[in-house]
Amino acid sequence: MLSMFSDPTKQLLVIKSVKKISGEVSVLENLDGRTVSVQPDGSVQDRDPGASGDYEKCRVQGSVATWQPVAGKFFTYAFVIGEGL
Repeated sequence: MLSMFSDPTKQLLVIKSVKKISGEVSVLENLDGRTVSVQPDGSVQDRDPGASGDYEKCRVQGSVATWQPVAGKFFTYAFVIGEGL
């Protein structure tokens, strides 16, 4: 099983909020109000507000979020809340 952790010194997501959608599953909203989306190659994109497909769903622990966009691949990114900066 592949698990990749992005080095926080190289990439840190600045977000507006964490939106819990069910149980332990959340989506992150970027500063523009769009939903953070992690692709099968680990790249970060955004989608229309309210998107909650497999590429948008994540599990949050503290200030890190882990996505599993496809079976067997996990990508973890650190984030900070940037609203009001």
